[in-house]
Amino acid sequence: MLLTWFTADRRDSWMENHLKGLDDEQRCFWEAGLKWFTDEAKGRFEGAWMRISDDAGATWKSPIKTPVNSPHGPILLRDGSLLYFGKDFSNCDKFMQGRIIAVVSQDDGITWQTRGEVPLLSGTSWASYHEAHVVELPDKHLIGMIRLQNSAGPNGDLSKFGLVNFSILQTESSDGGMTWTQPRPLGFHGSPPHIIRHSSGVLILTYGYRLEPYGQRVAFSYDNGVTWDHDWILRDDGPNDDLGYPATVELPCGELVTVYYQKPLDKFDKCAILHSRWSLPR
Repeated sequence: MLLTWFTADRRDSWMENHLKGLDDEQRCFWEAGLKWFTDEAKGRFEGAWMRISDDAGATWKSPIKTPVNSPHGPILLRDGSLLYFGKDFSNCDKFMQGRIIAVVSQDDGITWQTRGEVPLLSGTSWASYHEAHVVELPDKHLIGMIRLQNSAGPNGDLSKFGLVNFSILQTESSDGGMTWTQPRPLGFHGSPPHIIRHSSGVLILTYGYRLEPYGQRVAFSYDNGVTWDHDWILRDDGPNDDLGYPATVELPCGELVTVYYQKPLDKFDKCAILHSRWSLPR
């Protein structure tokens, strides 16, 4: 088992503004939890990390610092190595401006080597690129997906360039991640992306949908990512847009399970980890 996460220092105006919107009880709760986040702790814990368990989670090896981060972590390539496709985390103070890169490990994540970098789409900046994921096809061709969203700065408004905010870019590599194609916008709302290849050969792209009706959606490709049949609804009962990050696995029977976070019933509910079990459309 492989576990990934990142730790960032949010003792800035964002956190201060967040605390202003809380009642006294909630504010005390957050302030108590944040007291341990000191400059010393920042130096020790900030960054992107992973841990490995060889006994189904009973025990975990020491944390390993990784050069990139993505919510869904690395994938296992057919040659046995790990490929991590995500945001460059080498400079934690400027990780929002980090590139989207591919790194590879041949020793179970102990060491990593940079393979290649995704080129920027004309008119965009790295601050709009986040939370990537990748899939390997049987011929070792790689298809990468990237969350695209508005950001601060002169190129922050993506609509000026005809791009959909909170959407997905697709890029591909035929040389193991050394070089990547110019990203192309898929043109529909939804992010961040998670992509797998079903045993039938269908590519399955799941993503959160933060427009009404809020929920979780799926796109299918029957031609290895050339075209996408998008906006199949897994659920559309989210009480607000605080949801998403779906990840999907195929069960031995061919059915699929998608896990995500969403408020169960009401916008005042606490967020929960939920799942949907489903099958490919016939």
